[in-house]
Amino acid sequence: MRRCRIAHTYKVKIKDFQRMIFTHLLCFILLTMPFAIHKLYNGVTIYHSKDLLRREWKNLSLRIVRILWFANEASGFYIYSLSSKKFRRKFLASILKCEPYWFKVKCRYLPRFIAVN
Repeated sequence: MRRCRIAHTYKVKIKDFQRMIFTHLLCFILLTMPFAIHKLYNGVTIYHSKDLLRREWKNLSLRIVRILWFANEASGFYIYSLSSKKFRRKFLASILKCEPYWFKVKCRYLPRFIAVN
C-alpha cells in the first residue's frame, strides 16, 4: 500500500515538473523569437538606405523586442510560482514571516498627528 502511494506521489511530481518545463520552454520560444526575427531583419536590411520614419519604426520595434526579452528573463519566477504548490506555500510563508517587519518600518515614518478638517 505504501509503495503504491509513493509511486503515485512520484508520478504526480514528475507530471508537475514536466508541465512546468513545457510551459517555461513555450514562453522561452514565444518571447525570444521576436528578437531573432529582429536580428535577421537587421542583417538583411543593413545596407538599405532608411528614411527617418523607417528608422523610428525600427527603434520602436527594437524597444518592444527588448521588453519581450526581459519578460522572458522574469517569466521563470512566475511560471514556477504559479505551477508549483510547494513553491507557492513556501513563498507565502516567507512573505508572511516578513510582514511584521514591514509594518514596523512603515509606522516609523508615518506622522504622529494627522490633522482632520
